[in-house]
Amino acid sequence: MGRRMLAVIGGIVIGVVLLGMVQSLLQALSPPAVDPDYTNPEAMATYIQGLSIWQLLSVPLCYAAGAFGGGFAGSRITDADPQPVGRIIGIGLTVFALINFLPLPYPWWIILPGILVNLPFALWGARVGGA
Repeated sequence: MGRRMLAVIGGIVIGVVLLGMVQSLLQALSPPAVDPDYTNPEAMATYIQGLSIWQLLSVPLCYAAGAFGGGFAGSRITDADPQPVGRIIGIGLTVFALINFLPLPYPWWIILPGILVNLPFALWGARVGGA
């Protein structure tokens, strides 16, 4: 039981860290025109409206990469069936995505895939890691 809990917590942490790393890499490859002011909602809305399609589409890609990595890591840590661990990691990362998207004025066509990719990619990572 303890190892499964460690796998879930570790998978979620690794997923969030990986998401941030992929996002930082993609931002380095295609930097935004201006640095965002995360404390000002109006400035964030202007910043998001100024993003290119590629920059917007990279958001769900980052979530997918983080979920896959989190599911993979969780499956390698657990001593039990990796699919339930992957499912919990996917649900945890979905909650994280919801919390992350709520205060930001992203278009719905970015928010929806950014939320929906977490569970299937975490399960896929768990399947690959548990093989």
